[in-house]
Amino acid sequence: MTARIEWLVLANAMLGNFLAGVSTRTFLIGLPSVADGLATDILGVSWAIISFQLASISLSIVFGRLGDIYGRHQIYGLGFLTITASAALCGIAQNVYQLIAFRFLQGVGSAMTQSAGRALAIEAMPEGSVGRAQGLMTMAFHSGFFVGPPLGGFIIDHLNWRWIFFLIVPIGVAGIILTS
Repeated sequence: MTARIEWLVLANAMLGNFLAGVSTRTFLIGLPSVADGLATDILGVSWAIISFQLASISLSIVFGRLGDIYGRHQIYGLGFLTITASAALCGIAQNVYQLIAFRFLQGVGSAMTQSAGRALAIEAMPEGSVGRAQGLMTMAFHSGFFVGPPLGGFIIDHLNWRWIFFLIVPIGVAGIILTS
């Protein structure tokens, strides 16, 4: 008998990791444009990077534990909702302080999806496939990490820096729909 893979859960978990990779790298490419758009310098905008990373890294364990207590699907869905809403807020930020705060919030959502997503991917795979599940999740993240710079460059060249964030919204909505 063949073990069953829950493809929808796995694809959704991978989408969350892909989104985390894309949102990290597209923003890095747009730093000079964001700084000009918000009338600040690179140092000011770099705090938006730091706030995202600080939230994402430091809260992953917290949300992993909360997922164990309250359910991974709930944490994961709330994470997608947080990433999506905060991306829209980043896109309409009027100053660097708002951008830093909204990127922190986006990092909180990223911590939720990263920690719960890996656990959901493991649950979606047959027993004994933990390594394969982790490999798929890592591949999804690094695919987003790889796609982010050219995508960010394209957006900066043809649209406005705000679209770096607005691009995340439809992907986030798709993740919210898949989670529900």
